[in-house]
Amino acid sequence: MHYLRLRVFYSMLLLTMLGLGSVSAMAGNAITMKLGQVKLWDDTQLLGAQERVFDDSSGRTFGLAWEHRSRSGVGLGVEYITYRHDYTPSTRNMGEAKTQMILFSARKYFIDSGVFHPFLGMGMGLGHTSVTGGPNLSPEVDFQAQVNTGIEFRFDNIGFLVEVKGLYNDSKGPSNNRYDPSGTGIFGGMSFIF
Repeated sequence: MHYLRLRVFYSMLLLTMLGLGSVSAMAGNAITMKLGQVKLWDDTQLLGAQERVFDDSSGRTFGLAWEHRSRSGVGLGVEYITYRHDYTPSTRNMGEAKTQMILFSARKYFIDSGVFHPFLGMGMGLGHTSVTGGPNLSPEVDFQAQVNTGIEFRFDNIGFLVEVKGLYNDSKGPSNNRYDPSGTGIFGGMSFIF
């Protein structure tokens, strides 16, 4: 199942790279705030050589992005994403894994006028996860990647967007004491365009 998800992730990444060549949206900058949910690809993992069951949906899921959009419809920017998953069992009944990542991103917007602007995107950067209430997991900084697709609805200087993300984390460390926060996220948010 994990292999299938990676194939879908890499297929979306390839489609995004191919799409970066065609025409689209207006030039400018945008700051976007978003809320959402991230569902882990693997909600049962080994931490401290013990099986832990993670909640299906994340808590306190938030994203903040800045993007410069060119006249060709390509947006380049940086994005911060954070999300948390509770898990059981832990030493205090419930543990928590908090993931934070910062990604450099590229997006292609496919319609250059009107309200409706579909997009494909990708990004890569670094991420960090801390785990509380359970094993002593030394926090590591790992490589992160994302692919995303969605729609932005633009009204003058305000935009509303819905997007789906594939978030991949290249976790390192011993297999019995490693948390993998890779998952699929659904986000909704508001953009301030200037």
